[in-house]
Amino acid sequence: MCFDEGVAAKTYARAGDVVWRIGPDRVLVRKVGHEGLDLVGAAAMIWLALDEPRTRDAIDAELADAIAGSTGDVVDVEGTLAPLVAGGLVESIDARDAT
Repeated sequence: MCFDEGVAAKTYARAGDVVWRIGPDRVLVRKVGHEGLDLVGAAAMIWLALDEPRTRDAIDAELADAIAGSTGDVVDVEGTLAPLVAGGLVESIDARDAT
């Protein structure tokens, strides 16, 4: 297998300074010192999939299992992760730093 060391696989994890609760149809998250947010739909599904640090491919697989048999919905993992990372709710970890 060829691996370009300049391109590192990223692992995503919930930020340590975020508290959260599962609501009836959403996930309520709050970064310490900031206002709370409601995550619904794909964002809530990704948050729940991050019960442990995962790569984007692992998140894709987890969500595919979760929506199997649904009406063919496709989750834009990359597009949904970006604002979670930008907002400090999820951390993107370079695989080389995680070792």
